[in-house]
Order: sequence, then structure tokens, then C-alpha cells
Amino acid sequence: MLASKSRFGWPLAVAGLVFIPMVVYPGWMLISLQGGGVWTEWSTVLHSAALWRTVWFSLGLSLESTVFAVLIGVGVAVAIHRSPPGFARWLVRSVELMVAFPSFLIAFSLIFLYGSQGSITAGVQHLLHLSGPPWDFLYGRAGVVFAEVCYYIPFMIRPTLAVLERMDPALPEAAAGLGARPGRVWRRVILPMAYPGISAGAILCFLLIQNEFGILLVLGSQQVQTLPMLIYSTAMMNLDLPAASVTATVMLGMSLAIYALYRQVERWSLGGRGGVFVGGAKGTGGSVGKSSGWAAWIATLAVVIVFVLPIMVVVVSALARTWVGTVLPEGWTWRWFAVLDASDWASLGVSIAVAGAVALLATVIGTGAALLLRRRRGGIAGLIDALIMIPGAVPSVVVGLAVLAAYHQKPLDLSGSPAIVILVQLFLALPFSYRMLLAIAETMPPALEEAAAGLGAGPWRRIRRVQIPLLLPGMRASAALAFALSLGELGATMMVCPPGFATAPMQILQYIQRGYYYQGSALAVLLLLAGFLGLAAVAALGVNRRSGWALARKGLRRDRRAVDRGAGDGADIGAVS
Repeated sequence: MLASKSRFGWPLAVAGLVFIPMVVYPGWMLISLQGGGVWTEWSTVLHSAALWRTVWFSLGLSLESTVFAVLIGVGVAVAIHRSPPGFARWLVRSVELMVAFPSFLIAFSLIFLYGSQGSITAGVQHLLHLSGPPWDFLYGRAGVVFAEVCYYIPFMIRPTLAVLERMDPALPEAAAGLGARPGRVWRRVILPMAYPGISAGAILCFLLIQNEFGILLVLGSQQVQTLPMLIYSTAMMNLDLPAASVTATVMLGMSLAIYALYRQVERWSLGGRGGVFVGGAKGTGGSVGKSSGWAAWIATLAVVIVFVLPIMVVVVSALARTWVGTVLPEGWTWRWFAVLDASDWASLGVSIAVAGAVALLATVIGTGAALLLRRRRGGIAGLIDALIMIPGAVPSVVVGLAVLAAYHQKPLDLSGSPAIVILVQLFLALPFSYRMLLAIAETMPPALEEAAAGLGAGPWRRIRRVQIPLLLPGMRASAALAFALSLGELGATMMVCPPGFATAPMQILQYIQRGYYYQGSALAVLLLLAGFLGLAAVAALGVNRRSGWALARKGLRRDRRAVDRGAGDGADIGAVS
């Protein structure tokens, strides 16, 4: 080993002091909102019929959405897996883009497609010669379920693909050799073996759907009241912070219990430490059974309908002169971009600046945490790992309420500063960045570090010359993911945003709620364009894994030459003396 555990005790202690203010202090301040009569407040809220009605409704809605996401997600994952390898990798990358697409924009795009005057609704109405719209489901439970299924299918696809990639292809081949038809092979051999990955994906989908907030803001109504919406309305509209704190604490416990179950199942299925939608199959396609053209067609159709079409709808609606009750827009115009005022452009600039700060901080902190905690289990390392991951497992409105309670008063009052927005978005993005960097850090071979130590390099020099170069690809991906997540963040930002300070998602939501859909689409396109340019800039600054290895080896060669020069100087001195 390069160093004993005791030698790294102080870095872990420093890490603990860094991450305790991010979770422990806000959590404690969240509870303190309940005031002196804690038990009275708890008794009042817990005996409220409205709370338990909302709890059961939220659980039922999440379960319903999860069932559909599992069925569709597993089918799409199987189709992608049966596709040719190169084509399958392209499909997976397309699916992963949905993670960076804000959830409320999915709901917004569905209005143009399936609303009472939507494109698909109008097409079916004209095709069947109906006097009115063939359906009216969007603004209610069915519409919320539909939007949640569309958005959270990727979280079902990746775990399923990861398990399929790790499966021994000899087993299905043996079953096929014994005369089993392809359908029977999948039903009796492959799917039972993929059950652990499917279970992990289902639990993760349930957790994320349970915590969803943006879709409810766009499509929800009085009949669709979930726990995050109840917390938001209680705190921000009714200004009843003690009751909101009790409700948030109840949901915090529910979310952490579901997340603990997910981590356990994820360890069992994938052999990892558990995480939130990072990792997965290194390659896709063709390892279990033969590639097939029909699978590629099915996978392509699903990806286009579920993932590509919503993005296209937002872009098309921003350029449409009018798009009401027709299959295609009636003319094209740049007008909606021209009518955006100074506040819209200011909100876009704010979102880009905040996202840049969040990406930088999340990558720096995540890199330090990944290097400290890799190959360590239990004790303070396990505690810090859990503290980092907690904000990614709870609703954004709960995180926002906790940060508001902690940093809205002395000794650190950030209530009137944009720093509180950066802080709350950092808390939400850091779990994703950290988990991605940790997955790469744990695969770094110790041989290079041992070689550097043998050449006399100290811990900091090894980090700078060996570990950081190897982590550069992960740091690039971490910055890109944090930037995209920050651009689309809505729930927690609305909880803590100071007066007169608005991000682009908040501005878009105001347009949607006021019925100005085209202006909202125009600003949404600019937001997506900013995200694309930001990701492209990060990619241009990044290096691939091979160049990371080259940088690490270059550092080692430089150290070796320095050692050789030192040895030569010593020999010369000895000869002179």
C-alpha cells in the first residue's frame, strides 16, 4: 500500500468538515423550523387527513408510472441490446441525452402533441372525422403518468443493459441448442438472469418519480397533489414553514428508505457501491443472442418517439407562426425570439453563469472526494459517501427548504445573494458528479502510483502527475453533466431564489402558466442551445482516456529523469570528494 489508513485520516476528517455543512447542518435546521412545540406540530400534521391522502396518492401515482416505465424500458433495452453494436451505442447516447433535458420541458412538449389542440390530437380527429378532440387526459393523473414515463424510461434502460452486458452468452446459446425458441430463451433464461438489474432500475425509477416536481407544475392540477407539491404550496404559498418542515421530514425519511433499498439491490445486481444513474454497460449490442434488424427498427422507433420527438417539438413550436389544431405549424417566423425582453435574456445569462459555477465546483469537490474515498469502505469514508449522495435521493423542494432554513439567517445569511442558488444547485449536482468520478477513480491501476512513489514523489505530486491526468476524462464528463443539470434545475431554485433573481427555467415556467407557449418555446430553445454549446466547450477542452494515460506516463518519465539527474550529480560529487 502507498500509505496507511492513519496517514489519510486527516484528509477524511477535512472532507467530513466540508460535507457536514452540506447535509447535516441543513437537515438540522430543517427540523428546527418546527419551532419549540415540535411534538405539537408533528401531532397536528400527522393527524391531518390531507397529509395521508397525499401520501397514498403519491405512492399510487409513483407505482403506476413505475410499472409502465419498467415494461417499456425493459422492452427498449432488449431491442437496443439485440441491435448491431455500433448502432446500439448511438441509441444509448441518444437515450442518455434525455437526462440533461429538464423534466418540465417534457411536459411542455406534450401539450403541443397531445393537448386538446395538439398536433397528434388534431391528426387523429381529422383522420377519424370527429367533431371534437378524441381525448382530454393531459391535465390530470393520466397526463402526469404519461409525462413521467416518457422522462424516466432512461433510468430503466441503463441498469437493464448493464446486466445484459455482464451475462454469459453461453447460457442462452445452450438453451437455443436444446431447441428453445428465441422467445422462450428470453422468457426463461435471459430475463430471470436480468431480474436484479431490472429490480434496481425499478426502485430507482420509483424514487425519482416520487420526488418529481417540474412535471407537476406544468401538468398538475388540484386533482394531482403529490408530496413535493404539498411541501412547496405549504411553504411558499401558505407560508407555514413548521408544517412544511414536518411534511418534508416525512418525505425525507421515505426517500432515504427507498434509496437505501436501491443501493442494496444495485450492489447485488451490478456488484458496485451504488449510485444514481452512472456507470452501466461499457458496450452494447449483440452479446446475448444475435443482432437483428427488427430489434434495431423497434429501438429506433422508440428512441425517436420518446426522446427525440419532444426536443423537436420544442424547437418547431419556437419557429411556428401558429400551431393550434393542426398537424403541422401554419407558417414559420422568428417573431417569438424577437419579442423576448431584457428580463428573458438576463435570466438566460443567470442560468449560464450559475451552471458554470456549479459545474466547476461540483467537479473540483467531486474529484477530491473520489480520490479520498476510492477503495475505502466503512467508517468515516462510508459516512461521507452517504452524506454526498443524500441530496441526490431526496426531492429538490426538500433540499431547497433545508438550504433556505440553514442559510437564510446568521451566522451565514445568503438569502439576498445569488450564492444561495449556486449552493443549492451544487448540492443537487454533486452526487452525480461524485459518483461518476468515483467509478473512474476506483478503476485506476495502482501500478502507476506505486511507480511514482518509488521515484520519490509525495502524495500531492502523485495526485498532480498521475491521478488527475487519469481522471481528466471523468472530470470532463462530470462538468458536462453538472452544467446540464444546473441549467434545467427548477424545484430547489424556486424555493431559495432571492427577489428579482430568476433563472431561465423559472422564466419559461411563467410563460407556460400564463399561456404564452411560443415565447416559452423560444426561451427554451435558447436554453437548450446554451446547454449544447456548454457541453461542446467542455468536450473541446477535454481529453480522452488514452491521452490521460499519456499525461500520467509523461509525468512519470519526467520524475524518472529528475531522479536520474539527481543520482548523476551525487556520483559526480562523490568522485570529486
